[in-house]
Amino acid sequence: MEEIAAIALEEDLFIVSDECYEKFLYEGAKHYSIASFGEGILEKTITINAFSKTYSMTGWRLGYAVAANEIIKAMSKLQSQMTSNPNSIAQKAALAALHGSQDCVDEMVKEFDRRRKVALKGMGEIDGIGCSEQLGAFYLFPDVSALYKGDIKDSLSFCNFLLEKAHVALVPGSAFGVDSCVRFSYASPIESIEEGLERTNKAVKAL
Repeated sequence: MEEIAAIALEEDLFIVSDECYEKFLYEGAKHYSIASFGEGILEKTITINAFSKTYSMTGWRLGYAVAANEIIKAMSKLQSQMTSNPNSIAQKAALAALHGSQDCVDEMVKEFDRRRKVALKGMGEIDGIGCSEQLGAFYLFPDVSALYKGDIKDSLSFCNFLLEKAHVALVPGSAFGVDSCVRFSYASPIESIEEGLERTNKAVKAL
């Protein structure tokens, strides 16, 4: 991140930093905002955050940006012509979330960590799939390229195969620029995670 910041300053680039998962950290990992690396990069960073992840307010459509005054003013001019303001109920709920006890966030992160460990263990038991230990958010990003053969040529066709044969929905890694991988979400009850992994294992064995 320090190297990215140095390049941005050297080339006079702006950085849009999506920090929606800043609270979802495991195994002692810490969050660092690139805007905190000095006054120069602070002026060049637009930090994006939301209430949907940390406070489970998905559907309330409420987020925020932090940036230099002139950038925020320009963003406000653009947005005012494209969308209406957040409704008052969502704004009140956001205030309550920010100013209330954060114990619920800690409890949620602990539960996601429990699910993460179950998902990692199960993924590690599937032949042909390699998965490193992710320390943030609530996804695994396993490498499935060893299973590319026949009609399965890339991450999209692998996801289509699993959807059709095992009724397991994943996101192709090509959407994130890494076609060798797929995204596996563990934002579900442990029973669903275990069943999804079992179905995936059976489907892969049948290849």
